[in-house]
Amino acid sequence: MQTSKGEAGLDHYQVRQYTGWYRHMALAMHAHAFLTATRARAAVEKGATTPATASSSS
Repeated sequence: MQTSKGEAGLDHYQVRQYTGWYRHMALAMHAHAFLTATRARAAVEKGATTPATASSSS
């Protein structure tokens, strides 16, 4: 959850209606998923056996 807050802007919202909040949360979570998948792909290409072992070393 900390990664979502720091990298995807999950904690940076100021909205007045549910629709704006929902859109911001959906975009932030989508960005977090994209960053996680990109990081995992880079770890596999780098030569780690699994993405989990590569992310624990960084």
